[in-house]
Amino acid sequence: MLYVSATNPRALYTAQQTMSLPYAADGSPFVPLRVPEYDQEELAELLALPFLDCVCRVINRFLPVWLQAERLRDLGFTDPETLPVRHKVILAQVYDRLTGQYRGIKAKLLKSMGCRVSVDSAWPEVAVDIGLLFGLYGHLRRNRRICHGEEMHLAMSASGFCLPLAAALAREMGLPVGTCLCVCSGNTTPRELLHRGEVRLEARQRDCMTNTLNTDSLRNLERLILFRIDQDAAAHFCQTVDHGGVFALSKEEHLRLRQGFGFSVVDAERAISMIPRVYHNTSCLLSPHSAMIYSGLMDYRAADGEVGTVVLLAEESPMKWGEVVLKAMHIPVESITGQIEALETEAAKGRKGN
Repeated sequence: MLYVSATNPRALYTAQQTMSLPYAADGSPFVPLRVPEYDQEELAELLALPFLDCVCRVINRFLPVWLQAERLRDLGFTDPETLPVRHKVILAQVYDRLTGQYRGIKAKLLKSMGCRVSVDSAWPEVAVDIGLLFGLYGHLRRNRRICHGEEMHLAMSASGFCLPLAAALAREMGLPVGTCLCVCSGNTTPRELLHRGEVRLEARQRDCMTNTLNTDSLRNLERLILFRIDQDAAAHFCQTVDHGGVFALSKEEHLRLRQGFGFSVVDAERAISMIPRVYHNTSCLLSPHSAMIYSGLMDYRAADGEVGTVVLLAEESPMKWGEVVLKAMHIPVESITGQIEALETEAAKGRKGN
């Protein structure tokens, strides 16, 4: 597969270059020259594969790495555990037990693939996220969490805007992705632009030599503008990022850009307070990260109503935030590991009893 810069369709790059360079020569992110689309027969065949095989098949479509499910298993990838939390809300634990976070297992995978860049705006990161979403949909369908052809609505962190971009691209490829709710702890450029249709940017917000979540969000937003609107709009956005000013969309452009997206802002204190409430009501133990997303989802439902079954992507284990979780639960923090394991065991018993 060939790639181009988001602002220069004339310069071609190979898939191998996207694995060794974080961005194109002009400082813009790489995008596929053509996003592959699956017809109904191809999609059905793909989604019938076991989770890891499906993930590999999609990643191999974008990158020449010839991934096999065995390699993912060796790295610690397993089928995600999916738990019903409440009515039409499913928690998908996409983290691994060893690192306690999705980012950790994804970094190991990218390194094993020979990727030399590790920021959320690097194209291989997006490709892995797209693979995850395809594999997750097939996994949920086989486990009867969602029905054949039913849209998979998603609730996720807006951090880096990598997973939201992957969801938008997966939809373009044919995956039945519905509303993508992006939750953050404060106002961000993607939220501002998708919510209002315009955003004011300070000069030089995008520093290509700096690895920051803000930089990643801007690059991934640039990709979305290219895919949803056109190359001229992406170039204008890039120019505004570099020189400062207001980037504004027409009403029609704004509607196209925000299609399928929702946003919610939740502060850290409220997210922490949600951990014991969810645990006592549903026997499900959340990390602060997942509790923030859950709170945002409840806010969104209260304002807009239910959109169908929502899959909450849990990228971090509560074990990773053991002390914070135990304090939220008003439990002494001695022997953090044992305490968290006891809570998770009790939660599992509670789920089986319901």
